[in-house]
Amino acid sequence: MYPSFSLAGFFGLQSGSLSDLFKSSALAWGLQSPVQWNLFNGGIVKSNIQLQNAILEQRLLQYEQQVLKAIQEVENTLAAYNLNQVRVEHLVKATAATEEAVNLVLVQYNTGLTDFNNVVVTQRDLLEQQDQLIATRTDVEAALVALYKALGGGWSPDEAVQLSVVPES
Repeated sequence: MYPSFSLAGFFGLQSGSLSDLFKSSALAWGLQSPVQWNLFNGGIVKSNIQLQNAILEQRLLQYEQQVLKAIQEVENTLAAYNLNQVRVEHLVKATAATEEAVNLVLVQYNTGLTDFNNVVVTQRDLLEQQDQLIATRTDVEAALVALYKALGGGWSPDEAVQLSVVPES
């Protein structure tokens, strides 16, 4: 868009014969200062500037979108991790209470106060509680891995990010 200036020059010796080469009259030098300016190009330079500004704005919006997506991913995995930890705490208490209920039902069955069906039902409830506890602990660990990944873990610097480059015209 603006003119470019450059300065070029030379300094040396010039002679028609070898014997006159080192005389003061053989000294030669020159200086030139060319100017280059695309003054009449039909607005190509301004259009190219607008194009590059639009590409820059698009890249900035893509970057902003990626940052917001990363923040959302971190928040979601943090929430899942915290909720699963709370659920584990509740399931640990529920499992302990159900184990106590199984022990009480076994005592009642051994003393003849209840039938074996109550023992089976209570033991089934205990197994369901233990199964839920194991599944939730697995969810906690999976959420922790997802959180690590969302925070940038597992990234390899050898993985190159490919950007599309628009050539300048």
